[in-house]
Amino acid sequence: MFKNKKTLILAAHPDDETIGCGGTISYLLENNCKVNVIFFTDGISSRTKNKVEKKKRSINLKKVTKLMNFKIQKHFNYQDNALDSVPLLNIVKKLEIEIKKFKPEIIFTHFYDDLNIDHKIVYRATMTACRPSPFSSVKKIFSYEVPSATDWSLSENFKPNFFIDINKFLKKKTAALEYYGSEMKNYSHPRNIKSIIMNNKLRGHHICRESAEAFKLERYILD
Repeated sequence: MFKNKKTLILAAHPDDETIGCGGTISYLLENNCKVNVIFFTDGISSRTKNKVEKKKRSINLKKVTKLMNFKIQKHFNYQDNALDSVPLLNIVKKLEIEIKKFKPEIIFTHFYDDLNIDHKIVYRATMTACRPSPFSSVKKIFSYEVPSATDWSLSENFKPNFFIDINKFLKKKTAALEYYGSEMKNYSHPRNIKSIIMNNKLRGHHICRESAEAFKLERYILD
């Protein structure tokens, strides 16, 4: 299913790609997939305007990119936690341009009912930009979970129906999360490295594996 496929991961903030898909990125690359990531916001401007802190975030992202070996296709650098202030059509048009450039067959995006507004907007932009068309390259769309955004939503819980065994990639995912240390919270907050790995182990137990990442299959088009 995933061999030699162009795969695009959409992340509202730098760290979402690793929290939700870090092990899967390594799995895909091992299966000769080309993996590109698009980031939508700077991930920090809602908390601070400090240029030093912004630069640190950028440096850490470069370290994660090198470790995980994915390519950043585009970083739109919108204001953090403010995607709802941008006309959705503007975001969709920018995303459509990038999808046409890369021509991915598989896309991973945020869950539609996340608590975080940026996650919600990225999902909406994804589904609009990837609406079915005879000329679209996109055949599969998965949504991923981000603890403290997905599990804290009150209206509908994330109910995964697709799992990827990531046990052999768990150490690399942990190392990548450590570069995002400033984004991590104290244990037992869901967005803590130990908590995230525990969640991966729980997802693994759901399919009788040691650890896994869980997804919701949003669309699957068979030609």
